[in-house]
Amino acid sequence: MNWEAVGAIGEVGGAIAVVATLLYLAAQIRQNNRQMQGDAHIAMNTIAQRITSELRGYSALASIVLRGNADWDSLTPQEQFRAHLWNLQEVQMHETYYSLMRQELLEPEVYEEREGHIARRIASPGTRKWWDLYSYNIQPAFRKCIEQRLANPDSLPPAMPTVPFFDPAHWRVDEDSR
Repeated sequence: MNWEAVGAIGEVGGAIAVVATLLYLAAQIRQNNRQMQGDAHIAMNTIAQRITSELRGYSALASIVLRGNADWDSLTPQEQFRAHLWNLQEVQMHETYYSLMRQELLEPEVYEEREGHIARRIASPGTRKWWDLYSYNIQPAFRKCIEQRLANPDSLPPAMPTVPFFDPAHWRVDEDSR
């Protein structure tokens, strides 16, 4: 065996080692991406649960949000302030979903469902007025995405049916209405 043959065998062995290393790294990257997507889903659900728990815990806030959703001008200035903070918080949560989707940490189908929810809510008369007044607080790319959705009503999910529990007039006042 001459030195050229030994060198050729070494090159082949080195090439095999490089390919094996690249395959291993690709597998590790895919696994890391799946883990990051899972973490993004957990974070999304945690944030959603946290902000919706505010409505569950305080019927007065829920009433303000629902009434403001229907008619922004029917709220007092103090109620508009509370509804504004709620709306901003909810829209910023969806803005985060949008960012995660653009970073490929959230599947487009999952994002589309979430986007449909917030676009439907913004399309309601009171929240639309709020959006027209205050959407400058939202990052331009996300705002444009929602505006395109609002411009095409056929792209919105069906409106929720009218049910008594979404109408604060059917609620009884209790100790949690702070």
